Amino acid sequence: MLATPSPLDPDEEARLVHSLRCELRGDDGHVTETAVRGARTADRLNAACPPPGLGAACGEAE
Repeated sequence: MLATPSPLDPDEEARLVHSLRCELRGDDGHVTETAVRGARTADRLNAACPPPGLGAACGEAE
């Protein structure tokens, strides 16, 4: 059973967004290799097992 996530307070959320922006954009403003790898991984995961409601993959009934 998964724990229920606690809501983020606005300061925590702002710090998280700032951290992600720093990680996923280089000093020159272009995306980093980390961002590209993350996007490619997400695409592969969605292709292997799409989110609910997007097909019959992974045993989901249509």
